[in-house]
Amino acid sequence: MDLESIRQTAYGLMEKRAADESGEIGDAYDHGQRVGRLVISLRKYILPDDDSYDRLLTVASWFHDIAGDHDNHARQSAEMTGERLKEYCSGADIRKICALISGHEDRVCDKKQLSDYVKLLQDADLLDHYGGYELWDAFLQAKRHGYGIPDVIEQSKSARFEKLLYNRQLLNFDISKLIFDDRREFISAFYKRFAVEGTGGIWNGDLILSYFYSLNN
Repeated sequence: MDLESIRQTAYGLMEKRAADESGEIGDAYDHGQRVGRLVISLRKYILPDDDSYDRLLTVASWFHDIAGDHDNHARQSAEMTGERLKEYCSGADIRKICALISGHEDRVCDKKQLSDYVKLLQDADLLDHYGGYELWDAFLQAKRHGYGIPDVIEQSKSARFEKLLYNRQLLNFDISKLIFDDRREFISAFYKRFAVEGTGGIWNGDLILSYFYSLNN
């Protein structure tokens, strides 16, 4: 399996595509690349002695959203990927890759029916939307819609706790939930500071002032 040729194929198909209607051009490709790296990191935590699916997971990550981001995109992405990979992969590998892609959105089901490999791809895909990428997307949307700093701060307060809790519950592995919590903690801490500095304040002003006085006494 020639991963570099497959990656170039993915790039050619998605370099000018957004991941969704509000996304940035090329984000569909970038999302797949990030998920491809993240899924292998998760696999090393969860299945440390099993790298048998690494190449398959990587390719599935690259192509999992090739059909877009609508409700039935997983099946359509699997079908499209199967056609695109005939030049590079064996029939057996294509079937495994397509099974991963086809199942990556089956989050509300009897999870006992899913392989750990599908669950890994599901978690990597969901986690990629949280943490640092959230900030990138928030400021990208702000620029697109002409929002100012006060608007961004106010929108950060309206993040629905119910949706966050629901998405966290969709994760398959405990370590994925810990990563989710860590990313959300980062976002919360960032916006708390941004709400102060974005309105002309000084974060940790009392602490800085106290340290300043200690240096000059």
